[in-house]
Amino acid sequence: MKIHYSGLCGSQIGEINGVKGVDDYLPHLLGHEGSGVVLEMGDGVTSVQPGDRVVLHWRKGKGIEAKPPQYRWQGNSVNAGFVTTFNEYAIVSENRLTVFPQDYPMRLAPLFGCAVTTGIGVITNNANLKMGESLVVIGAGGVGLNVIQGAALHSAYPIIAIDFFDNRLELAKQLGATHT
Repeated sequence: MKIHYSGLCGSQIGEINGVKGVDDYLPHLLGHEGSGVVLEMGDGVTSVQPGDRVVLHWRKGKGIEAKPPQYRWQGNSVNAGFVTTFNEYAIVSENRLTVFPQDYPMRLAPLFGCAVTTGIGVITNNANLKMGESLVVIGAGGVGLNVIQGAALHSAYPIIAIDFFDNRLELAKQLGATHT
């Protein structure tokens, strides 16, 4: 596939800065959120086809989970996960790709690869938030704003957003925060 845009989140910055400790997989390709165009498919792939515009994401979706590719650079092996987006071309598992509409801006699509899926996914899949339950979100950045949206979709109340920046709190109100 051809990568057109890649996002950069706090997890990747932490990995680049080595805050997670020793990395046994160096050297390796980074990036787990992006957008691109499918160029070719492997055997058995059914959810994407050449020419599809796709979001690349770290969360498993539908389709085949292939063994992660191993790239070569200057004669050495370079490790990769199921999805990498800090490269111009990538081999990506089918279950890490989701087709999106032709009229949606490709430069915004990477947000669906991490911030949206993480924020709303935490509410839907992990928190087991029920209607009318309260929630406090500390940090109204990309993930926090999507936690707020997910809480609003589940009719939580109150939804309290905490952040240092007034512009983020204003956006949090627009996306479902009832208090800031």
